[in-house]
Amino acid sequence: MKWIFVSYTVPANPSRARVFIWRELRKLGAINYQTVWVLPYSKDISDKIQNLKKVIENCGGQALLVEGKVSNKQEEEKVIII
Repeated sequence: MKWIFVSYTVPANPSRARVFIWRELRKLGAINYQTVWVLPYSKDISDKIQNLKKVIENCGGQALLVEGKVSNKQEEEKVIII
């Protein structure tokens, strides 16, 4: 299964930017696994995450987006179970 992995930072203030980004990720169905948000890949979600990356950068933050696969089935199950 293909996934989108998202890691980001934004300045602590104003907090509304941080809360907005958190809510948008949750609306898209992202799961926070340790320090990375994980979403199942789809073209629609990928486009929305690209737009969210622009929001993060406009708030003075940084984002790293990675599309890929989890290395093995046991690791993937950790994400699916959450």
